[in-house]
Amino acid sequence: THLILGASLHYISKKGFSIAGQFVYEGRDAKKIPADYEPHGLIYTGPPFVFITSGALLLGKVYQDDSKLIRFDLKAGINYGKIERPINFEKKHSSSLLFAGDYYTNDIERKWFAGLVVNPTVNFNLTKNFGLSLGIRTNINHQDITAGGEIGLLLGDLRGKINQ
Repeated sequence: THLILGASLHYISKKGFSIAGQFVYEGRDAKKIPADYEPHGLIYTGPPFVFITSGALLLGKVYQDDSKLIRFDLKAGINYGKIERPINFEKKHSSSLLFAGDYYTNDIERKWFAGLVVNPTVNFNLTKNFGLSLGIRTNINHQDITAGGEIGLLLGDLRGKINQ
């Protein structure tokens, strides 16, 4: 299971260059958990998660078709963020009235990283001020590598002229 939520601001110059600032929050199932791990408590929370929070600055080149309806934004840049992983699982036993049985506790390891982001997108400018974006986002750093598809909403002056 993997979930990525993000927000970004983009500027596209008349010469077809783009600059973007992004904030991204990622969550996914942890890979290294005990084989007999079972969630505990009154509310099922699922397996432990790895969380990645990062901010990025990207530069790119935009290519637009003559109708101004479709734009290709090929961008990449640097990012900085934090990875939080569950570690040191410890099995415990409880005999309380609400929950009786074995369960695990764990610590959280927090590490900071700097890395590379590659984020090409195809933008469909449906109206002058609204559109959809489809793309791929890859985060490469010394701690982890993540990649996934993205779907976004575009708001702003979308059909401005770009001199290519």
